[in-house]
Amino acid sequence: MKKNVKILSTVSLFSVSILHAQEIKVLEPYYLKEGKPKQFEKATAKIEAKAVGMGYGGVNNYLTVFNSKHSDVRFKNNEIPKLYIKLPDNASSESITIVKADKVKESKTYRRFVQSGVSAGGAKDMSKYQIALPLKNTENSVYEIIIPQNLESGEYSFVISSAAQYDPFSNPMEKKLFCFAIEP
Repeated sequence: MKKNVKILSTVSLFSVSILHAQEIKVLEPYYLKEGKPKQFEKATAKIEAKAVGMGYGGVNNYLTVFNSKHSDVRFKNNEIPKLYIKLPDNASSESITIVKADKVKESKTYRRFVQSGVSAGGAKDMSKYQIALPLKNTENSVYEIIIPQNLESGEYSFVISSAAQYDPFSNPMEKKLFCFAIEP
């Protein structure tokens, strides 16, 4: 009887560890809730270019998520869990970038993340929208994403660009985003 219990407990522990290993996907950020990995909201964004100030303010490039004004994954400003990302084998990085959503009219039903901008004078400063977050290596190509204490409330997304996510059948005018929100 004891032998059967030991075998059963070993098999169940092995099954749980395999389940957790399968939940963690390369280049898909996640967070831990009650010790289990949870995924961010996955959204497909269209790439758009919009003139600002009738063209005198230049052109901004946006990643727009339609029919979704707010992310389902929400954190309180002082209760942000630890965030992680698994990088491909033999890859390393010192930081990852999140993009803050631009303010849109309350009547709109979309989120718009500013990707870049140009004006007559050249590239525009987009540092208020793009935040580089440092990474800390933990184990087996899994990195902890370090979130600053003073992160403003709002909608955010990870924009992951990599050849590992390349799909020859995907639309080149779309990108995959991993979205979350910070509440005050």
